[in-house]
Amino acid sequence: MMLDDKLKASLVKLAPKILLLSYDQNRDVSDTMKQLWSTLVDVEEENRVIQERWEEIYDEAFKGIQTAEYSRNKLTSVRALTELMPNRNWAELKKHFRLVFLTCLASIDSEKDTMKAACYALGKTLKRITLKLGNVYTNGDEQELREVLSIVIPMILDDCLTSQITTVRLFGLDVLTEIIKSSKNQNIAEKLKIKNKYERQLAFNYNSQQKIKAILNEYMDRIIVEMVANASTMNQAVQKINMLEQLAHQYGWYRKSGGSKKKTGITESEINNLKNKFTKESLHGEILKICREYMT
Repeated sequence: MMLDDKLKASLVKLAPKILLLSYDQNRDVSDTMKQLWSTLVDVEEENRVIQERWEEIYDEAFKGIQTAEYSRNKLTSVRALTELMPNRNWAELKKHFRLVFLTCLASIDSEKDTMKAACYALGKTLKRITLKLGNVYTNGDEQELREVLSIVIPMILDDCLTSQITTVRLFGLDVLTEIIKSSKNQNIAEKLKIKNKYERQLAFNYNSQQKIKAILNEYMDRIIVEMVANASTMNQAVQKINMLEQLAHQYGWYRKSGGSKKKTGITESEINNLKNKFTKESLHGEILKICREYMT
């Protein structure tokens, strides 16, 4: 695609919209926009351009996900955010993070199958970002750690667990459970008894656990109450997981673990992990035990 310099300069101003349209559900549109994007932005310059224009891109995508449930623009924005957000840091994400997360979860229950699948993929992406940035062992920036958890934990307690949509409650419980479990280094006491070349790292781990304990203590009373109150919701999880598995088979989202060439959908191992997580009778006891330890 050849463009004269004047036209190219004009189109560069529209770069955020062009990038988002490269995720359009219409293959002809997405292919055309990808071609146009590659003409405007050299491959070696792409990361720099996205970095410099990220706020515009993020704002445009945020506007998109707030449009009507069956909007083509919403689906485009959800797909774009799924791919673009993992490459950004917390300072670039926090502006819209809470509302993007909640909008995504609400639309997982969409009647439109393509929207349901896209929002499920974005939900998994947001969960991974949360567990990476909200884990003291993978994020050494205490201020950032506090910011992430001060957004995500109240969001789960105030919005997800009070939602009338069962899927949203289940997703919220799942993320909250993982946050609490990932905060606890189960072998820390045993490891600290061993004096060897890893002692410095172990001391760091111990100090890290004290930091996360201080942060989580702000929410522990409410977390315990909500975990107990939502026990019945977790008991409904297996039925929902089975329905999800059936839908995945019915609409071609199901992927065999390991060998599948599909890049989207839900894998066999993800389904099995969900079943294991929500059918273990000890899950509530394990989480509540960790909570009570942090409170002492």
